[in-house]
Amino acid sequence: MMQHMAEDATRQAIQTAAEHARAGLFLASQGRVAEAVVHLSRWAALQPQSFEAHYNFGRALRDLRQHEHAAAEFRAAVRLNPAFAPAWNNLGNTLRDLAALDEAMECYDKALELRPNHAPTYHNLALLFQDRLQTTDAMRAFDKAIELKSDYAEALAGRAMLQLLLGDYENGWRGYEARWAVPQALPPRGFSQPFWDGSDLKGKTVLLHAEQGFGDTIQFCRYAPLVAQRGAEPIVECQPELRTLLGALPGVRQVMARGEPLPPFDLHCPLLGLPLRFGTTVVTIPASVPYLSADGGRIAQWREKLAVERAFRIGIVWSGAAGYGNDRRRSLHLSMLASLARIESVQWYSLQKGDAARQAEHAPHGMRLIDLTADLHDFADTAALITHLDLVICVDTAVAHLAGAMGKAVWTLLPLSPDWRWMLGREESPWYPTMRLYRQPAWGDWASVIEQVAGDLCRHIRSLS
Repeated sequence: MMQHMAEDATRQAIQTAAEHARAGLFLASQGRVAEAVVHLSRWAALQPQSFEAHYNFGRALRDLRQHEHAAAEFRAAVRLNPAFAPAWNNLGNTLRDLAALDEAMECYDKALELRPNHAPTYHNLALLFQDRLQTTDAMRAFDKAIELKSDYAEALAGRAMLQLLLGDYENGWRGYEARWAVPQALPPRGFSQPFWDGSDLKGKTVLLHAEQGFGDTIQFCRYAPLVAQRGAEPIVECQPELRTLLGALPGVRQVMARGEPLPPFDLHCPLLGLPLRFGTTVVTIPASVPYLSADGGRIAQWREKLAVERAFRIGIVWSGAAGYGNDRRRSLHLSMLASLARIESVQWYSLQKGDAARQAEHAPHGMRLIDLTADLHDFADTAALITHLDLVICVDTAVAHLAGAMGKAVWTLLPLSPDWRWMLGREESPWYPTMRLYRQPAWGDWASVIEQVAGDLCRHIRSLS
């Protein structure tokens, strides 16, 4: 009797596990990852010896950016089945997310032992080499991935961004067009009008549309006046938060917020496709600033909100948007800037938005930090506030681009392996003449960056007295 009851319970558990597995995998395939995790966690709990359960649970957790938990599930999967290459590959990806780069390398090596000609693993390996600034090795790994899979959009786009990072704009811009075939990228808009291919524009109406983040839009809207100079009438479609700011771009017929009905147009081009159409090299970057400015009325309104005393005014941003994949590498906690708080004769202004803005309530001891961000309703407000500042110090966010586009002095703090647009080994940016770049000397070493910024800031303020 007891034996039959135990067998019935086992059969019921197996059936229940299978139901959770089917539900979890289906929901994950539909992009409903938060719901999928509930079922996948039950599958792994009911069948703890199933490497597939732990592997799929780990994938869902990584999609939710629960990296530590995901790594534990992938470790369980490879412990139960050391010959399962996908688990080694995904464990490597998760360890890379956690900045455990040496261990991630070991995982990719193991994955390639099991699957020597697996293009995605070579692509992941290339990204890891780039994290470590081993750019020659990264390029070889990208090339190998593309050799194994010639239409591999992620690797083609990744190699192009590495080429741009290295200053090879001729190949980089051309290769970057592969981004449209990347599954995770924003899909093409599906306009019936053709892409502008760089041909004659005289008399044409051209829609220039934002395709990525705020910073990208700010950086590449500089090309809109150049399109107008070719005899076209540009219409710019951008994020609603940027519409007012971009409204003063010279030569632009109309600025639309994304989602508004578009007027008729003849051709279209995404903003990040314009450098290719203009044959941009490092030497020919259209770097005349300012090309964006604040509205006079808003400037006057913000003048009234600022402290009356005249100190050296610095705007500060210490964290990027948490939804950005590499945000952990570029962002700081405000407490890490404690050494800046000791510098005298400085009035700090928070330009920080998002969840990290709450850190301003507990600024480092001695930092006179004024937080007016509740009144920053769009980037036109931010631009008006920046107009009254002497300097902006920030991590790699849209504010860095905005300050640079306005011709404001801006010090940008970069991780060891920066985004492609900042290139390597330079203290200045060819995109923004008034910007200075501060780079990590080693992976995760923000302390050295802050120490250098503090020293330079002290010297700069002394030079003004």
